[in-house]
Amino acid sequence: MTSELVFSRWLAISWLLSMFVLSGCNQPDLPTAKAPPAASAEKAPVANAPAEKPNLPSQQDTAESSVNKPALESGKTAKPEAPLGGTAESTKPATQSGASAVSPEPALPQQPEQPAEVAAEERPGFIRDEEEELPFPFEIPQSWKRLSEKEEIWIDSQAKLVAVSGRICLTRGLLEMFACPKGTKEHESIVATKPWAMYIHQALLLAGINPGRTVQWEPEYKAAEGPRIDVEVWYFNAQKELVKKNAKEMVRLVSDGSPLKIDWVFGGSKFITDPDGRELYAANGGEMVCLSNFSSAMIDLPIPSTAEAGGLLFEANPDQVPPLNTPVLLVLKAQTAQAEPEAVDKGK
Repeated sequence: MTSELVFSRWLAISWLLSMFVLSGCNQPDLPTAKAPPAASAEKAPVANAPAEKPNLPSQQDTAESSVNKPALESGKTAKPEAPLGGTAESTKPATQSGASAVSPEPALPQQPEQPAEVAAEERPGFIRDEEEELPFPFEIPQSWKRLSEKEEIWIDSQAKLVAVSGRICLTRGLLEMFACPKGTKEHESIVATKPWAMYIHQALLLAGINPGRTVQWEPEYKAAEGPRIDVEVWYFNAQKELVKKNAKEMVRLVSDGSPLKIDWVFGGSKFITDPDGRELYAANGGEMVCLSNFSSAMIDLPIPSTAEAGGLLFEANPDQVPPLNTPVLLVLKAQTAQAEPEAVDKGK
């Protein structure tokens, strides 16, 4: 065998080995796709959230400050439903007295009747109660720390990033929220998360992101304040490619169809007291990442945005929202600067 032939074979083997090694290297700071589960694998149950008061970290537990507990505004009472209790601004009817603190599945609005040919081609714009959740497709990087064994929340303290498991629950329609906890307000939110808002708040604190304050209505309007939050939705497309989409692209103004351009801020929600004397974290009722202003909002827009029916400013952009029931990671990342409410225009 000639030396040229030996050398050429050596080059070929070396190239194949290098390609094998490179193909096995995943990015250390991004999720990768899980292998599909075996057909016989049983779906893991999703743990219910506890009914008791949220256990947010105190100053003794972390270097960050804990959630403030502002008193309810004078003359206003909490709704008797749990785990939230409504806000003074909410116009939604209260649930029946004695409802469990683990929020029951709400009655979603009925889908209007459609001709058979239309119904066969188009799915409803919001998730159905009976829609089975798809398997969690993400392999989480080891550098991300999970909040607890029960909660599907991961923290990257170095990047000030919190990732939360969820799914797409609405692809078209008017919006009051962008994201809500599962079983609360899926009919007016794009993403429903498995964990409750109180645990996401806790994760934000552990990531070094401290809240500001929620919107104020009396004696005059003052917009929510706090650290600017970039909201992204990560998911895998049909080609198993990781897509990272800015949430603002998935929301558009009702007036002219332009995308949302305002940054969200971490106001921090508040505690409320139900008729039984229990203290509850208000954003658990649905007001987690809001597009309409609520004093119960955990993350809100720093602009006047009504929650009144017929006056809602925002709707889903169906061209940018992934298909219904798509498993996603809701990713919350802190910006370095704080929002300046006086310097922004409504929705732009």
